[in-house]
Amino acid sequence: MVSQFIKTGIFVFALFIVTESSAQNIDFKAYDNWEQVVADAKKANKHIFVDVYTDWCSWCKKLDKDVFTAEGVASYYNKTFINIKLNAEDGAMGEKFAEKNGVNGFPTLLYFSPQGKWVHRISGYRDPGDFVDAGWDAVNPERQLVSYETKFEKGEKSLEFLRTYIHAINEAGLDNSSAIQTYIAQLNDADYKDSTHWAVISYNFYDTDSEYFYSLLENKKSLEVSHGTASVNQFFEHAYSYKIYEIGKSEDAKALNSFISQVKSSIPDLAEKLTAYAQYIFYKDDEENGHKYAQKYLTMHCSNSNELNAAAWKYFENEEDEIKLNEALFWVLKSIRLDKNWYNTDTQANLLLKLGRLEEAKKAAINSIEIARRDGMDPEETELLLEKINDSLESR
Repeated sequence: MVSQFIKTGIFVFALFIVTESSAQNIDFKAYDNWEQVVADAKKANKHIFVDVYTDWCSWCKKLDKDVFTAEGVASYYNKTFINIKLNAEDGAMGEKFAEKNGVNGFPTLLYFSPQGKWVHRISGYRDPGDFVDAGWDAVNPERQLVSYETKFEKGEKSLEFLRTYIHAINEAGLDNSSAIQTYIAQLNDADYKDSTHWAVISYNFYDTDSEYFYSLLENKKSLEVSHGTASVNQFFEHAYSYKIYEIGKSEDAKALNSFISQVKSSIPDLAEKLTAYAQYIFYKDDEENGHKYAQKYLTMHCSNSNELNAAAWKYFENEEDEIKLNEALFWVLKSIRLDKNWYNTDTQANLLLKLGRLEEAKKAAINSIEIARRDGMDPEETELLLEKINDSLESR
């Protein structure tokens, strides 16, 4: 009798845990086609939430683990939306959906009306509070991105509105060029000194061929007085980086030389760094010149942690030369000094292993795993690397 009661009690307790656990998860439903999603949304009179992810996206996994299961998140989304997950790289529905909706970064989170019309969108990882806020915005006609878009198309051009609209576009990971051009066209030289306007310009305006950009160049000294040299230089470097990538894609050496001449005359204090960066991007895949320009830019000028790590990882994957691998190790150590994270410490461990420095590689791998766990990431790949390092240590 007692044992039966214990078994029953355990069963009830287990059932309670399962019920509570499932209540703390967003109920993502499986569908074979979009038409059925819309049919169910219409029937339930609910909006549609779509999480577009990939298997390799670590931030997608963090959303699954820490956000979709957070207190209050699941209850709101289950009550308000038909929820679905689509892998952008697996299955016809996910691939087609991602292409149709212009998804090129992950995670991308999209919201639709019960009739299947797009109304709102955000991109990238969000904490539980921001994620619930996005869900509120998605069902509020005054806060939906599509509403801002409609107002803009109908002629709403006030600076206050444009600031809100540009922010919403950025949150969605979409092109804001039309809105920012409309914003800056309403400003004069004196307005550039205003901190509110500068925040909008410096974060969003990168059209180096625009008349407004040349106006900003002419006002560079006064901008430095108002906003500081570091802020102003960062803006121009970032703006020119877009132009540099265009030239890199074009593979037009004349365009590269023209750009170098232009920055030498128009912005001499940044010309050396911009020239090094332009040459690095242009010759990135050039077997004869690529390494020379990588050395120059990454070693002497680059202060972007992610860029340094990406270059180091590329060398890890493609180089066998010990001198080049040691240079890559220098770049990743520079990346770590700027921003120590799971990604660059993992690169460090991989490079040290490839260089045969096993004890150092083990220490780096352990450190990388600890950082990943601290930041809520899944260190499975680094754990496999650590196993490989330990096997090498045991067999030597």
